[in-house]
Amino acid sequence: MVAKKASDRLSDILENGIDWKTRTLYIIGAIDDEKSFRLIPLIRLLDEGKGPIKIFLSSNGGDEAAGFAIFDTLRLCRNQVKIYGYGGIYSIAALIFQAGNQRYLAPSAQLMMHNGTVGVDSSDGSMDSTKVEQLGREATQNNARYHGAISKRCSIPLTEIASWCKDERYFLAEDAVLLGLADRLIKHGDV
Repeated sequence: MVAKKASDRLSDILENGIDWKTRTLYIIGAIDDEKSFRLIPLIRLLDEGKGPIKIFLSSNGGDEAAGFAIFDTLRLCRNQVKIYGYGGIYSIAALIFQAGNQRYLAPSAQLMMHNGTVGVDSSDGSMDSTKVEQLGREATQNNARYHGAISKRCSIPLTEIASWCKDERYFLAEDAVLLGLADRLIKHGDV
């Protein structure tokens, strides 16, 4: 196999978010259906080979369903998944971060968790009360899934995670490590 030129590798990273040579995937920006549709096959392809999968993550969050799809795909990998968080790892990205077997944060990174939001899309701004009740149940269920997945991964009691998520809760990298939301800070030579 002919080695790829550095410019071809950079093109793969910028266009597809992947560096095949180092088995590294970049999850940068908003999490949505399009991103999960692109990332999930790449994760599965990386997992067909042997060796750790590295994820570089920096995201303000996005769609819950897309985030859970990426989280589940990473958790089901047979290879070790190492996630490196940079900048902001917010909302559903905080859940994706928890998918790593090893979770590292850059010293200036910040993690944020909160309950999900529900959008109401109606032409006249009104909504049937039955639909409001249904949305409330779905929001409660989605929040419980989010709290449970984070609690299970970091061994923080579910009630504490739920309490933190009532409002946006930000954690500096060092605090996230102390609480068990990350394994350690990234040091020179880690990646």
